[in-house]
Amino acid sequence: MIRSIYFTFGLFIALWGLSLICIDSIIIKKESAWIVSEPSISQYFKTNDKQQRILMLPAWVAFGLVSLGTVTMLYSVALPDQETVKKKI
Repeated sequence: MIRSIYFTFGLFIALWGLSLICIDSIIIKKESAWIVSEPSISQYFKTNDKQQRILMLPAWVAFGLVSLGTVTMLYSVALPDQETVKKKI
């Protein structure tokens, strides 16, 4: 059970990373006040001539998500199954 949850979580994170590798920028059409007020996030946003917010993430974010997801999936495969744990007890 735990093994499948870790594998699914790792797959989800890795797929988000793979999709961000293919995407150059994300345009957010809805005006969000929290983007301006949060300095750690606002550095990744730019404004175009239509006053839309454009999210441009650095390349390391996508590769970091792929590697984190892959390591999580590998960890889930290396976990012992429940039968092995019960035999040791």
